[in-house]
Amino acid sequence: MDSHPAHTHAWQRTLAAHGILKKIEEIQYEFSDTDPDVARTLFYTSDEELVAQISREKNNFFLEEIPRIPLFPYVSEILTRIHADQIPVCFVSANYNRILQRMMETYDWTRVSAGFVGIDGVTRSKPDPEMLLLGLNKIRRKPHECVMIGDSPADILAGKSAGTHTIALCSSGHSSESFAPLKPDKILRVIGDLLPLLPLVLD
Repeated sequence: MDSHPAHTHAWQRTLAAHGILKKIEEIQYEFSDTDPDVARTLFYTSDEELVAQISREKNNFFLEEIPRIPLFPYVSEILTRIHADQIPVCFVSANYNRILQRMMETYDWTRVSAGFVGIDGVTRSKPDPEMLLLGLNKIRRKPHECVMIGDSPADILAGKSAGTHTIALCSSGHSSESFAPLKPDKILRVIGDLLPLLPLVLD
């Protein structure tokens, strides 16, 4: 999903609700960070009760954005092709479960996947491998049989720590040069570049 603008708009609305008016281009944060991490950065606070409140407010705004978020080109075709090849998929995301559930329902991804792992119920988010290991359990595969496809360094580091193959996508602003030191198996410009590579052979 091309969700960065929607996340930023949700943060803009959250800031405004607290009397902080900023233009979209003034809201800077690391896209792969969890919402509590971003809340601490944007609101300059370490008050964990306030951080939790801000995160809830932001997610309420983001839920309203989901039906308008466009998919990157060829995402539907890629998921359909993988599903047709009987290859299991699990979405692993630093979003809260209620956000992921809405995404699954909006785009009918329950049909082509084994579900998702969000940050609810885990102790550590990416780049820690905990979420990926839970995802591997869902699809009943060993790490070396799987590939982590992600658009942030945290995704690639998590995949490597979990023992999976890794494919880096430059679609969220990270350059191939920033991914290169992490040595993913492949670096692609956008997820659509994955389609002609299916079925993947990474050994």
